[in-house]
Amino acid sequence: MSKRTILMFSSGLILIILIGLTLAERAGLLRASPKIHDITLASGDHFEGLIFPVRSSQYLLQTESQCLLLGPADISAIDGTQLPESPIPTAGGNPWIQETFEEISADGSVLVRSSKNHINTTDQVIVSRKWGIAPHEAKLFEDYKIIDQYGNELTYQLSNRSSGGQLLQVVLARPILPGEVERLTTIFKNDDSVFQSDSTWVYRNAGRYPDNRLATRAVSLPAGATVISVDPEPLFQGRIDNRWLIVWRRYFHRTEETIWEIRYQLETI
Repeated sequence: MSKRTILMFSSGLILIILIGLTLAERAGLLRASPKIHDITLASGDHFEGLIFPVRSSQYLLQTESQCLLLGPADISAIDGTQLPESPIPTAGGNPWIQETFEEISADGSVLVRSSKNHINTTDQVIVSRKWGIAPHEAKLFEDYKIIDQYGNELTYQLSNRSSGGQLLQVVLARPILPGEVERLTTIFKNDDSVFQSDSTWVYRNAGRYPDNRLATRAVSLPAGATVISVDPEPLFQGRIDNRWLIVWRRYFHRTEETIWEIRYQLETI
């Protein structure tokens, strides 16, 4: 199958077509937004959608069917007001940018590598990072590692929260200055996302996050597996070294949920 990604480069503009969402899902992206803006690009193209910063000097424009990563020079006007007089809206704030790679073995076990990027938008130097651990995630810590962008394995502590679940605090090997981007990768096993139904194996994951997040999820099936169905239609689906690779990408508002599912069969001996 051919790659289902269209990239257009013009003054740093990257266009990502979000393929495979139903009309209801596409409409849901806009209904969940606080405000829809009319954006005119330097190329003369017009779009209606959300717009907000995701990285330093980079903005996300989310429409019903497209996800645009823009530089300041790509944006001509917002709601009819020319830049720089029109400030960039900050709907949703700075979202986490997360990339997850899940490698499924023939026995249904799953090795997860999940990387998150976030900008230090404060005026303080960050020396540690905290995030919540839901009760159902506690068992993931039997073999859990956190790696920074320099390859350091970081130490972390878990403490109980009065509201339920736990709080993870990780000490950074290198402090993050104001305006810098930090990248942390967690590595763990999560076998709950794969189960067997008769002769069919099912991978199912609910894209649901406690914050605004631009998420990319790549799933590698066991060698020799045959794909039966993928829902929603992925950004990319293809065979690499005798293994199917399925990739989705989507922007999620806080608590918004989309189910990603792959059905496949293994070779019988």
